[in-house]
Amino acid sequence: MFLSMTLLFSGIGEVPVYAASAKNQPVEAAQEALISSPAQETQLTEEADSVDEESIPETEIIPDANVTDDDSAAGDDELPVEEPGLSDELLLSEEVEETDETDNDRLMTVRFLSGTVYASELEENDLYKMTGDTTIIISEEDNINITGLENDSPDVGVNLTIQGSTEGILKVGYIELLNTDQSKTLEITGGTVECENKIKNDGKIIISGGHISASTISSKSDIEIRNSMVKVENLSDNAADGCIKSNNGNIIIENSKVTATCNASAAIYAGNNLTIERGAVNARNIGGTEAYGLWSVAGAVTIHDPLLDVRGGIAAIRSGGSIESWNTTAVTYPAGGTFGYGSDSGFWTVLDSENKTAKKVHIESSYSGYTYNISADQTELDFGTSDYGVTPPEAKTIVITNIGNAAIRLDEIDTSTATAFTITPLSDTYLLPDETATFTVRPKENLTAGEEFNQQIGVYTNRSDKFISPITLKFKRNAF
Repeated sequence: MFLSMTLLFSGIGEVPVYAASAKNQPVEAAQEALISSPAQETQLTEEADSVDEESIPETEIIPDANVTDDDSAAGDDELPVEEPGLSDELLLSEEVEETDETDNDRLMTVRFLSGTVYASELEENDLYKMTGDTTIIISEEDNINITGLENDSPDVGVNLTIQGSTEGILKVGYIELLNTDQSKTLEITGGTVECENKIKNDGKIIISGGHISASTISSKSDIEIRNSMVKVENLSDNAADGCIKSNNGNIIIENSKVTATCNASAAIYAGNNLTIERGAVNARNIGGTEAYGLWSVAGAVTIHDPLLDVRGGIAAIRSGGSIESWNTTAVTYPAGGTFGYGSDSGFWTVLDSENKTAKKVHIESSYSGYTYNISADQTELDFGTSDYGVTPPEAKTIVITNIGNAAIRLDEIDTSTATAFTITPLSDTYLLPDETATFTVRPKENLTAGEEFNQQIGVYTNRSDKFISPITLKFKRNAF
């Protein structure tokens, strides 16, 4: 295996540099071999001087059309300095090529980045190291996939802002910002960000808009989620990064839809205070030693007007301080629901009817000013008539909309009597005001010839008096 690194300097042609490495050396180790300081550059130059000149191919130097005679007169030691950015403004690009034992080539390009850029300018599958504060703008038509975003050095932290349209998508392998003093902020104000692995910042994380998905969202400082849709799922056995985790700070979730599923640790973990206000939160732990849905280690859990479903292997909610609530009604399973100190657990939690720590909790708002209701864009689907043996008509879509002013949960569709139709699950379960969910309906194949089908389904919610039923489904199969 060999490493091929290409240095791209503004106004200078490409200069290839080769460095030997052991076979199957990890990419991370390969990156350490890249030029990163003047001292390393000098060392490589001195080594190059000792190489037999006959082994070096003659290289044609192509003059830069942008360099004037005045620039040339300034001398080689006074090259023009450009601000780091994208495309022609990139100061340095490094290519790391690795060949494995099966001779399959893997090529990854590491690029340096700072300033304000459009997502469409990012190169597919490349890794971006930020050398300064960076803003990435996502446009409606974007569907970009990059390997990762990280800062160039933990000693020099950077602020990263991602903004734009939720119609556009930025897919990224991971986002990791390390800053020793935890003073830098990762802020997402819009756009759809699909992160295959972790979103991690040593400093503060602010999500104030957009649709975000990741395996973990973690910070050593505060995490704030407002007016956003966030889905985090970490099913690994590693509890280090958790699911949504603030190691030493506070977590605030306000007027957002958050789904957090974690295997090895608490679904939502706050080192200090944890506050959930309005919106809809589904926090579920399915294993591990930190088996809690919500866990505030040193502070209080505050719950105000949410729609909240929480599960934990040990307890649904654990608070190191207290549990404070406004306009809420807690319902545990099988029954009960009071906030208090659990004598069987030794911490503040939700207690069931037997005064024991509850592992499954459903909490609703009791605020009288909220209205709850849903609508369907159609309540009758007529698929017409088709001959026996002919492929059934195409599926039709039904759109369910939350027309109330508070979050609502859609339960499973009642399809018990709709035996002649194939019905897909709902596209979403928790709906904030004006949000929608969809499902499709299609007649099944090989239905009895000569029979007419007139069947019904219903869509129900967590509010027992708010549902849509019946939705009528019609189809006729001709006789042979």
